[in-house]
Amino acid sequence: MQTSTIKLLRALVCMMLMNSLNAVADKVVTDSPLTDLSQFAYPVQDAKEAFKREQYAFVGIQLHDTLETPGVTAREVEVWSTQPVEPLNTRWQSFANIEEDRTALLRLRQYANRYNLMTLKLLKEKRRSDTMRYRY
Repeated sequence: MQTSTIKLLRALVCMMLMNSLNAVADKVVTDSPLTDLSQFAYPVQDAKEAFKREQYAFVGIQLHDTLETPGVTAREVEVWSTQPVEPLNTRWQSFANIEEDRTALLRLRQYANRYNLMTLKLLKEKRRSDTMRYRY
């Protein structure tokens, strides 16, 4: 009888610990400097929609000293885009450094990488079709 009571108490303690860890994890994600990470869920579709609106800018991440453009080099940005790089985060919105929140930084890098690669692909296809359009 004693062992089954002890096992039951251990199971209850484990369940309470799991619930408290989930609450802490939710708090960490929701207290992120970037409060709404759900807006960075569909980079390929976002790039295609921006391209349809003729917004040919790459996206970047504003770090402490630099503006990082994952997926493309500075030379590719210079050659392929006539518009400046648009930062996904701004320092006044994120208050502290984005570098402190590793999950948000990783999420932004993944989003920017896929967005920039799709934008680069669409720009190359556009240039190719524009070149071939007026051939006689």
